[in-house]
Amino acid sequence: MDIDLARTFLAVVQHGSFKHAAGGLHCTQSTVTARIQNLEQLLGRTLFIRNRAGATPTADGRRFQPYAERFLHGWREAQQALGLPSRLQGTLRVAIEAKLAADIGPGVSASLLPALPHWAIEIRDENEPDADIRIGYGLVAAPGRTLLAQRRDPLILVATTPRTAVTWDPDYRAIDWGHQFRERYARHYPFDEVPQLHLPAALWSLTALIALGGAAYFPERWCAPHLAAGTLHRITGAKQFDIRVAAIANTDAADWLDAASAVLETGFADLGTADHTVR
Repeated sequence: MDIDLARTFLAVVQHGSFKHAAGGLHCTQSTVTARIQNLEQLLGRTLFIRNRAGATPTADGRRFQPYAERFLHGWREAQQALGLPSRLQGTLRVAIEAKLAADIGPGVSASLLPALPHWAIEIRDENEPDADIRIGYGLVAAPGRTLLAQRRDPLILVATTPRTAVTWDPDYRAIDWGHQFRERYARHYPFDEVPQLHLPAALWSLTALIALGGAAYFPERWCAPHLAAGTLHRITGAKQFDIRVAAIANTDAADWLDAASAVLETGFADLGTADHTVR
């Protein structure tokens, strides 16, 4: 099986849609569609159900997922092992969701290296389902995977002028905090209007909001200095949405688990309130 087919399959599972998977893979949506069709033909099974909401794995898709992850993981291990010096045991690949890379990336890279001196550390600011450690929103433990650390990250509605919550704000700027946030937001704010501006979940989007004006949801910790300075105002009566940041290891048996967990628990301390609901 082509490596790109497995990588594309896992990207669609991770992103929940062909369109967003294409963005993560830096290719066109038609390329993603062609690869999934090719994979379904090779396996003789339908792997996804597609609808307006995105793409959901079928039962066969769920059964295939762990094999695709192991396939990619083995390929990466083989590539890395051929180039490692003898003093290193292997390469530890850490994938940090782009939304969190600016927050967590510097601390993770600075802490993991001394904590794991016999490992090469490879950190990427993108979703890689087959990475040894994945850091992102909404990740959960599963058989064969280990939850290393997690925190609740409060999202609050802020605006460039003082105001109270309204049913529909024409100056609302939609920030993509993922499927879980979109579903919860839609349930709390059931209206048909589409925001005029959609922005990625990135620090520069907060700067854009301040420059353009309007209202949007951002992590409370991002907003704190702007709230103190008066350049942003928390909207009175607006719903707060807590999303969970988690670090998941794609293994339950590795000698680096304890050291990585200790580093990430410390690194997550500044993100939000400790979340012990899933272990």
